[in-house]
Amino acid sequence: MPRPVVKPRTAAKYQTSWKNSGGNSSPPWKEWRFGIKPGARGKKYYTVQDVTIGDFTLNMKAVYNITQKEALFFATGLRLWPSARILSMYLAAHPEVLTAADAIVELGSGPGLAGIAASKLCGRPSKVFMTDHNENVLELLQENIESNFGEGEDRPTCEFLDWCTGVERFKKRYGTFDVVLGADIVYSERTIMPMLSTVRALLAEKVSKRCFC
Repeated sequence: MPRPVVKPRTAAKYQTSWKNSGGNSSPPWKEWRFGIKPGARGKKYYTVQDVTIGDFTLNMKAVYNITQKEALFFATGLRLWPSARILSMYLAAHPEVLTAADAIVELGSGPGLAGIAASKLCGRPSKVFMTDHNENVLELLQENIESNFGEGEDRPTCEFLDWCTGVERFKKRYGTFDVVLGADIVYSERTIMPMLSTVRALLAEKVSKRCFC
């Protein structure tokens, strides 16, 4: 039986969801790894690494050493995935895509490597909006933004965005975007259409619009 799709908040909720689904002999709530448990205990599994993109180095806190299968059950957004590095390197090689844009949004930012890289490359970091839907991921994302931009320095915005329920509200508040970014943001078939609908809703009606997902 496939593992249940849940949003863990407490061990009790985790156990209930797991047992109701049929469970197995290795209940994962016993491990509480990967920074998802509320409080300091879960956060100790984060590590900090310097990631070089083009001519600059970013200080990135994330969970690095887990498999996709493990991350799927906990929170994919806590992991810094290889595709985020690849997208960041592409943007570093083609910064004109970013400098020409009036507004840029990243979907499923996770720890935020691609969005922070875009902010450094675009010439005006405040035109970059970095989004996710998981409160633990957003907390991590905000920490990484603060680590890579000094106090009082122009910086990107960290914002909640749910592809299924919050797109129109987000669009009404922030408008549309010339560039939409996303790296490793779809892990199941059920999220494909919401992701495409979100891109369609947020991408500006311009000839120069670009989507890198």
